[in-house]
Amino acid sequence: MQCYAVEMSFSADEKLRKQWRAAHRDYWQALADRGVLVGGGLWPDENGGLLVCRAAGEDELWTLVRADPYALAGVMARLRVRRWNVMMGERLLDPPEPDEPPDGPAQSEWPLTAHEHRIARLVLDGMTNQEIATHFRVSSRAVELHLTSMYRKLGISRRAQLALALTFSPLAA
Repeated sequence: MQCYAVEMSFSADEKLRKQWRAAHRDYWQALADRGVLVGGGLWPDENGGLLVCRAAGEDELWTLVRADPYALAGVMARLRVRRWNVMMGERLLDPPEPDEPPDGPAQSEWPLTAHEHRIARLVLDGMTNQEIATHFRVSSRAVELHLTSMYRKLGISRRAQLALALTFSPLAA
């Protein structure tokens, strides 16, 4: 595992930030619970922040950062990931032993099909249902049916919850 610093600057649109703040915090709390987020916080004016994270590689971390509800909603004005050279305190960065496994199915039992993973990737990339339908040359109703099935399998009810639900799937790795 390697350490990284994630520097974030947020949009000046306070209404947009407020709308997505809870989802953003819940997302990073789930990553903290998994030992990915090991420290950091917001600047005093809450216009950005710095997160210290552990990941197998920079690509893995970028996947997680791009799945942040703030990133998906366009709240992120600027993102920068840098390798963090830990000179002291490496033992402090070891994630605590979890008391119990995270909620949701084990990765080996992950219920989404390969096609549903492809649709999820496009959703995370910010595409609308109609854009996804055009991409696959199907009706937007077909995309809606796939999304409904995915939501049921993941135990969620809204598109905004998809990124957090997928942090526990092989898609996020």
